[in-house]
Amino acid sequence: MTSTANAREGRAATPVTWLACVLVSATLAACGPSVCGGEEGADGSGAREAVEPRAEGPASPQMARREPMPPAPAAPSSARVREPARQPAPADRDAAERIRALEEAAARGGADVAGLAEEALEEALRERDSALAEAAIETLEEVGGREAVDALGQVLESDASTDLKLRALDGLELLDEPGAADRIALGLRADDKRVRERAAEALGLLDDPAAIRPLWDALDREQDEWVRETILDSLELLGEDVERYYEER
Repeated sequence: MTSTANAREGRAATPVTWLACVLVSATLAACGPSVCGGEEGADGSGAREAVEPRAEGPASPQMARREPMPPAPAAPSSARVREPARQPAPADRDAAERIRALEEAAARGGADVAGLAEEALEEALRERDSALAEAAIETLEEVGGREAVDALGQVLESDASTDLKLRALDGLELLDEPGAADRIALGLRADDKRVRERAAEALGLLDDPAAIRPLWDALDREQDEWVRETILDSLELLGEDVERYYEER
């Protein structure tokens, strides 16, 4: 009978013990490790010490003396600063005024236009001003006449650039005035073979008997094969018999 009573007491005490364990576990979970004495170690062997909050001490003397960092310099702007416009030099302004005066004179017409263009061309050759020379040659082409032919011939006799001499030859061929063949023939003695070849071509296109003798003379002294070929073509255009020269080649 005693054993039966003990068994009854054991069955009655079991729910109470379980309920107490549940309450204790809930209390520990609510309090957290910092209040309830730490948390279980990773290996389950026991509780670790609770982590105490780190006390903030006074700043070190080095930190107290540190000055605030200066602000970073501003990045350079990507926009380019506009430079002041370049003012033309006095010589440039003079040349521009001469060119404008020539254009106005050519538009008006008159007997003084050729003289103005000739003076401008002489100045351009002296100052080596290609822009002024180009304007003067264009004006002379529009005016024409003996004065224009003589002025363009002066370009071939001068030490002007090759481009300017080629431009003068174009003007002489375009004018096709009396005496143009004699001026174009000056180009047959130029140092640059391009000028010699262009002069020979222009003479053949003039259809002027005065061009025949200079071409024959140039053929005798010319060494460049391309220039000789152009001379022969021009002589043939002018009605000369050049068959034997082709047979010799």
